[in-house]
Amino acid sequence: MPLKALFCLLIFVFITLSGCQKQRQSSLDRSIAEYNHGQWLLSKMYAEESIEQKQSIGESQYLIGMCEFQRNRVNASKEWFEKSQHSSNPEVKAKAKAMLGIIAQSEGDVDVANQLFAEASTHLKGMDKQHAVAKSTGETPVTTYSSDFYTLQFGAFRNESNANESLSKLKANLVQKGINQSWVRADTDNFGNTLYLVQAGKFVSRNSAATRKKRGDLPQCIVVQSR
Repeated sequence: MPLKALFCLLIFVFITLSGCQKQRQSSLDRSIAEYNHGQWLLSKMYAEESIEQKQSIGESQYLIGMCEFQRNRVNASKEWFEKSQHSSNPEVKAKAKAMLGIIAQSEGDVDVANQLFAEASTHLKGMDKQHAVAKSTGETPVTTYSSDFYTLQFGAFRNESNANESLSKLKANLVQKGINQSWVRADTDNFGNTLYLVQAGKFVSRNSAATRKKRGDLPQCIVVQSR
């Protein structure tokens, strides 16, 4: 599900773990490496291994949350971020809260999102902190990617044919539910990798998109900015 429009929200929380323990266990090292290569299932596996070894638990929980988020498993990612927000590592705790804020915002829970962004900003630094403060106050950071509309995103794929296949399966159902516009959009993540995004519907505001999502008759999706 990551894209420039979504990463404009994620830029301040994207996993760097720069403040994590200097001596990382090999399982967490492997998890981070696989994540950075877009291998989210492998990354999750190594992070789970790190937890089993009782090493870097908060960092590993956060990384699993990011893997699930990338796979468009929003509910599962939320559960892991809720666990990692109790990490003893202040930076990991802050990043987890920021991710929970992003999820809350995508679900239309603006007040909850703003509170989480405010709490996250306490332990973030630099641009991370600037973006979190801006999100908590409703301001728009100067680096935010501009957008013409909001849309519902049903998945993100590294392979274009997989994205087209997913859209083909969704399209008839979406039309039945009154969403006639759907497409696959190519974008890049923070590492320059191409991702193919399955999106549908155009809404003039985040709240209107979130309201449509909350009707509960659509497959799992998130609200994102697009253009």
